Amino acid sequence: GWRNEPTAGELLFYLDMLVENRPTLRSAEELLEFRGNWRVWQEDAAMLERRYELALPSGALTALKILRADEGTLLAGCSGWVELVLALAFHGQPTLRRTEFEPVVNHAIAHFPEERYSENDYILMSIMLDDPKQALDNLGAAYGRGWLLCHLTDLLARAGQVAPRPLDAALADGTDGCTDHALAFLEHARTLAATHGLWQLALDFLLPLPRRLATAWASAIIRAESVCSDAQAAKLLAACEVWGLERDAASIATQMVVRKLRAGMPAAALSWLARTPEPLRLRARYDSIVRALVRACEQPAGVGVDDDGRATAAAVLA
Repeated sequence: GWRNEPTAGELLFYLDMLVENRPTLRSAEELLEFRGNWRVWQEDAAMLERRYELALPSGALTALKILRADEGTLLAGCSGWVELVLALAFHGQPTLRRTEFEPVVNHAIAHFPEERYSENDYILMSIMLDDPKQALDNLGAAYGRGWLLCHLTDLLARAGQVAPRPLDAALADGTDGCTDHALAFLEHARTLAATHGLWQLALDFLLPLPRRLATAWASAIIRAESVCSDAQAAKLLAACEVWGLERDAASIATQMVVRKLRAGMPAAALSWLARTPEPLRLRARYDSIVRALVRACEQPAGVGVDDDGRATAAAVLA
């Protein structure tokens, strides 16, 4: 203490020292020591306010009240419930655990009308209330089922924080047996598939879905892709093989057969016909495309198919 009444400058110096020496918790091992230091520090701050409240400059007194988590002062300086929660926790209860935030959050919410809340407010509220399922729902409602929700859902599910929930059959929209975890992947896969060049990545995101649903969407994604080159067709056929999509593979191969025939390239057309799944190739024995290929292969040498090629054609079409 001071022998005589301190000057305003001395009080400000003491307040500055109080701020500078505010205890800091650096690790869980220091928690017990921190609590003791925090209690002593709070007593010093309370003494300064109690004894010299009238002598302190108004700005310094306000700063001191904030440091002591005076609720009236904090309310006057906060524009929303989130700011109030953080201020109450930081200045008043710095050792709060994640599961102990609910009373503080509810107390702060009571001071701010709900009609002023944004979508982000509801997201933060569910996070602070330690409700990851509600946080995911609020996040999806605010930002859609894109990359963030997909990966956050997967991360929380793998960490055991959320259990996959079956979807309401009335709202499933053809996704029977699908969980909210898998649906997040489906929605992200649909977004990727709508972006040029990302269809293969989209197929990877279908893997967590029930097999029947995943296969149906894989087929839809593959059918939506234009067969613009031999390389693209080869990639699509490889994907069809992985997903067991014989009909889609036959459709892609047939497109390539027709394209090569129209370009006067029967040898290339034959190679694409050979990549058609055998059961479907046999069903198409008398199809006009196959007949056109046979006629092209039977033309005199010099059109791109040698004797070995015609023999291969006979074997493929037999």
